[in-house]
Amino acid sequence: ALAFRCEQITHGTPSGIDNHIATFSEPLLFSKADSAHRRAVDLTELPPLVIAQSSQRGSTKEMVAGVRHRHDRNKEIYQSIFDQIDNISLAGAAALEKRNYAELGTLMNVCQGLLNAIEVSTPELERMISVARDAGAAGAKVTGAGGGGSIVALCPNTVCEVSSALEAAGFDTIPLTEN
Repeated sequence: ALAFRCEQITHGTPSGIDNHIATFSEPLLFSKADSAHRRAVDLTELPPLVIAQSSQRGSTKEMVAGVRHRHDRNKEIYQSIFDQIDNISLAGAAALEKRNYAELGTLMNVCQGLLNAIEVSTPELERMISVARDAGAAGAKVTGAGGGGSIVALCPNTVCEVSSALEAAGFDTIPLTEN
């Protein structure tokens, strides 16, 4: 409850995922609207991920307010996009548990297109995603609220190549791998 309150102060209207992850410290499939979809994601290995940081900081509070404003003006379109993102998240969790990184990468790429459609991506984030994909990432997308911040790239057998390409392009990276 305390972590959620901190999120409210910082973000305005948080989804609840950040405080859940921080509190329970495990991979989690999370739905604000449907508690039936809240469950731990069973991982048998740490997925081969690279996180890259943009030079821009995003404001979660501003991003959430902007998406809410655009949603209120285009409810049917935005609700359709949100429903698609929810379905991608469910399929992504299943692919992650099966270590089907080709499918997961495709889902990440499609989700990124939807995130761009709701205007939470930026030209710099799109450039980072392009660099990661060109270097061999199976998928890459904005992580967090967008408007700046970071991307996450799924890099089976290409963690070093993707990290190097992003660093050569001027971005800081955090490779997440067991190796």
